[in-house]
Amino acid sequence: APGTYSVGLPLLVAASEYGNGVAAWYLKALIDSGWSPGSDSPFYGTIWAAAPVKPENPETSPRLSEAFAYSNDDAAKKLDKRTDHGSGHVFLRTGFTSPDDIYFACQAGDNQGFHGHADQGSYVLAAYGTKFLQDLFAGSYDGKQFSYRHSSEAHQTVLVDGAGQGAEVQGLADLDTGYKIASVEALDSHSGYDYLRMNLLQAYRYNPHNRTMRKAMRHVVFVRRTEREGYFVVIDDLQRDDDPHTYSHPFHPWRRVRVMSAEGGGIVLSGSKAKLHIAAVVPKEMAATRHTKFRDSFVLLTHTKPVVRFVMVTVLYPVKGAGAPPAFVPVEEGETVGVMIDGVRVAFDKSTDAVSVSGNLSNVKARLGGRP
Repeated sequence: APGTYSVGLPLLVAASEYGNGVAAWYLKALIDSGWSPGSDSPFYGTIWAAAPVKPENPETSPRLSEAFAYSNDDAAKKLDKRTDHGSGHVFLRTGFTSPDDIYFACQAGDNQGFHGHADQGSYVLAAYGTKFLQDLFAGSYDGKQFSYRHSSEAHQTVLVDGAGQGAEVQGLADLDTGYKIASVEALDSHSGYDYLRMNLLQAYRYNPHNRTMRKAMRHVVFVRRTEREGYFVVIDDLQRDDDPHTYSHPFHPWRRVRVMSAEGGGIVLSGSKAKLHIAAVVPKEMAATRHTKFRDSFVLLTHTKPVVRFVMVTVLYPVKGAGAPPAFVPVEEGETVGVMIDGVRVAFDKSTDAVSVSGNLSNVKARLGGRP
């Protein structure tokens, strides 16, 4: 399988050198799909042939028994004695063995080194055999493209008057927070859904345009409809100061998916096996525009009127094949905003900053791993 070298080699090392059965399982799956360790070097084929480790199914292995909803916010202190905070990587998924599994990943933690991007809270999403939302990576060391791909505009983040987070702490430690510029404040698993809360305030304040930022929170609810099906509700809550500002949110499709439509607060991405319906249900005054920078195409959702406090409720609903999602019904009741989908209500109380999930929930509960 083309392009598997970067994945196959570390799996080979983990399986042969460290006896990791999960790595051996994935390596065998790559080989069964057509990749050969010996195609890159005959030595790799010899190493694999001599590897005694027995493959372990990831979904039953004790190594991953608590990784369907996982945060390693405690991990970095084991790697870097200069900080007692973790890197804040979070993973939400339905499984490990099927291409149809739903996979969501993001980070709210440190921004160490010169490869750090202004992307705290940004996420990637794959479902039903299709990669939908991507991280652009550095791409090139050309000055303008390099700067763009490091910026918040090149990620799934919220911009305030076009300005996002700062990445100027690259390689430097802040006196108050160390390398920590965002945090995973909560990761909880309940029957029918997982809840994630991230505080991104410090990351925004590192941008000179957002020095006065007062609030920058991102909440994520993963509603697990069945063991293998689900959708996400992302709630962004931002306020720079007491003046009204224009808020916008870029979405970066994977290069192999097509933007079928982008109008109002809705976007539909189409792949060969599935579609992703993106809908900003709150606020209603959103406008979608298409853009291309350095051959990277993306859709920008912009609130059409400046506001002091911006609360955005976004649904990310993947569907298989030509299927259609249920109706997304906005919830706007006084200080409460949210969405109702198929009898499930996800709501955010702006007066208490609390998220509630209720209604026709499944009994599927993720095995929670790590700790925020």
